[in-house]
Amino acid sequence: MTGADYIATVRLSTKDNETLAEVGETCERVPAESLPWLIEQGLVKTRQQIDAEQNAADLAAAKAALAEPDSRTFDDVITELDMPMTDDEE
Repeated sequence: MTGADYIATVRLSTKDNETLAEVGETCERVPAESLPWLIEQGLVKTRQQIDAEQNAADLAAAKAALAEPDSRTFDDVITELDMPMTDDEE
């Protein structure tokens, strides 16, 4: 396990307030012996974990949006998409 495999979810710094990684940066400068504790605390995550969490959040938002009734008409949707209507649809 190397710091390059992990992304900081918070700013990580030394006791002297020297920044080791900003939010979203890899943890290359973080001492390897600190990584297990940081992982356990959820302060660093792998890119795959972050992507999976984002995908889960996107899916939940999509499901919530689908659960809401949609009062738009076909014409409203076409207008939103800025698509020309064909002769069959007019």
